[in-house]
Amino acid sequence: MPLTKQEIISRATPYFLENGYNGIGMNQLLDQLKMSKGGFYHHFKSKEELAIGVAQSFYENKFHEIESIAADSGSFQDKVDQIAKVMQSSVGMMCHKGRNICLYMFEMMQKSKEICSTIEQNYSSLLHAVEDALQQGVSEGELQSSLNVTSAALHLVGLVDGLLIFSSVLKDSMLNYVNQVFQQFYNGVKAL
Repeated sequence: MPLTKQEIISRATPYFLENGYNGIGMNQLLDQLKMSKGGFYHHFKSKEELAIGVAQSFYENKFHEIESIAADSGSFQDKVDQIAKVMQSSVGMMCHKGRNICLYMFEMMQKSKEICSTIEQNYSSLLHAVEDALQQGVSEGELQSSLNVTSAALHLVGLVDGLLIFSSVLKDSMLNYVNQVFQQFYNGVKAL
């Protein structure tokens, strides 16, 4: 049975993570996917297009989950707690054989303007959603009235990225600190 485009992306992700973009040739990739060239080219124009699909899939899935939390009703404290839970569940999934998906994304950003554009769009959307959630917290009196929501959104998104990158080095101990890191962020922005 032929693979769907999304199945190819899912199956190719670990190979790109393990070997990097340049570390896996087209024939090797096709062997790993157990696909013919015709089957592959039915869905993708090139290996680069598949790599873009891998990058888009990761960022869209993870960022949309956090965007949904930011857009939900409820207190900002509840949203921070939910984001911490997402991060805890993500720590183990962020690595494949010791290679962190964020590091793969940095590699891919150097290879493709389209990937840079995709990642930039996803970050922009995420930052906007977090800014809206922060502004709501300010408007409701939960967060400091003088809070610079743009700066705070960048801080929160930076925490997410930092934890994802650290998870490849400190995987076991990271789980112990995720809640504390997000609670400390919240304590820094909440109204006194």
